[in-house]
Amino acid sequence: MAVEIKPVTRIEGDGKLELETYLDEAGKLKVKNLLTPNDGTINLPTDNAARYPKFCVTEFRGFEKFAVGEQPDTVTKLVPRICGVCPVPQNMASTCAVEAAYGTNIVNNAKAVRRFMLAVHTVNSHLLHFFVLAGKDILPQSIIDQELPNIISAHNKAQACVAVFGGKPVHPASCIPGGQTKVPNSTEIGQIRARMQEIQSYATSLLGALKGALLNLPNDFGIRPSNYLSSGVPFYSGVSGSFSYFGSSGGVVIRNPSNPTDFNSATIVPFNPANVKEEIITPYGSVINLPTNYSYTKRPYYTHNGVNYVCEVGPLARLAVAYKAGDSVVKSTVDSIASNWGVGANDILSPSTRNRHITRLIETVIMIDRILNGGWSNIAQVDSYSPPNEKAGTGMGIVEAPRGTLIHSIKVGSDLKTASYDCMVPTTANTGAMEEAVADDLVEIRPETIELLGREPTEDEKLLLGDASRSIRGFDPCCSCSSHMIEIKNPDGTKKRHL
Repeated sequence: MAVEIKPVTRIEGDGKLELETYLDEAGKLKVKNLLTPNDGTINLPTDNAARYPKFCVTEFRGFEKFAVGEQPDTVTKLVPRICGVCPVPQNMASTCAVEAAYGTNIVNNAKAVRRFMLAVHTVNSHLLHFFVLAGKDILPQSIIDQELPNIISAHNKAQACVAVFGGKPVHPASCIPGGQTKVPNSTEIGQIRARMQEIQSYATSLLGALKGALLNLPNDFGIRPSNYLSSGVPFYSGVSGSFSYFGSSGGVVIRNPSNPTDFNSATIVPFNPANVKEEIITPYGSVINLPTNYSYTKRPYYTHNGVNYVCEVGPLARLAVAYKAGDSVVKSTVDSIASNWGVGANDILSPSTRNRHITRLIETVIMIDRILNGGWSNIAQVDSYSPPNEKAGTGMGIVEAPRGTLIHSIKVGSDLKTASYDCMVPTTANTGAMEEAVADDLVEIRPETIELLGREPTEDEKLLLGDASRSIRGFDPCCSCSSHMIEIKNPDGTKKRHL
């Protein structure tokens, strides 16, 4: 039986799930797994007409095409408008891409400012998602009612820190090709540290207070794709040398086919951005008939030794990669929390919807610690911007945004205008991962979730609060960010093609 959940609620932007379902032995409606292959890899070209489950982005945005023909420095101001929730990393990745195309090396002070600004933005974003968007999936209403004012207060403090660095909390303007036009002074740094210490105290206590509620969550859904990808930039160490001026390089954790959901048995390989590929989604052959098209997004994958892997990005993937790579801060933090909770690191870092929420909170604590103790607060009051030498070239900017690995690529033509532009945002990267994650999930609401809700669900809520929808929200998707494709007809009007 075909089931469509539209829209999937409490996510950024508009999305839907197209599912084929079946009744299990207990008479429960579950998502049929029609992924071929279903071992965390894909064969190209994918038969998208037969591929179910399908995560669809239903709104067209087209920022990649808006950028073409624009001056590169204009593009760095344009693309953050992709999203008002995560403009900081969009701006930063775009700026890094332009600097790479120009061959521009910015001063260390500018790098430190960017690290700090991205870190406080990550704290802001994680707190917002955990309670405001996904909270009702995982916590009793009584806890949400009690903590929501505190979460909003902490979120506002983190947002105020972003404004110090960027001049304003949304679409900050200080990160431009050539460096940073705003360097916080000692008084402002003191204010940021004070706010972060307040958030640290609250976030640490919150993690302890929610221990029981989080560990009691069912951990048997959203358990794919099991492959993790993280660039490591700029926060975490990895398994290979630097490819970016931000410093560390991450890795890709590839699952053991004989024990696919066990983190301990997975292996890690170095991350190479050249191995990240994007497949255009063409579900019904070469002709797309609107509005029945599959999606306005793409499906990235990672190729290693001739195999194409579906990979998850985001907080769970970042911590898993950093843990496998031996990052000392991540290992000590995860091991300490796991020990305190009476579980192993494997129980927190193995793939599941529950663990995506747990690691988002753990990463919030890690980010705050690195802001306060990572040496980034020792920012010198020196000029941290110089105009770049513009020239033709290609460049890639890579950062770890709150939702995962973000890659912007630009080609600057001989006229010094943007000849082509590509955005691989975390939600795009997670397209295949989300589809894998919901396979075999329950479609309708669980009794335990009804208990969290505290009342009888409506007919719509039975689907919107089912495990499949909850698995999608666990990735914190932003459909506005991931919608970039455009379709046009050939001059004879006979065929449509993707650009």
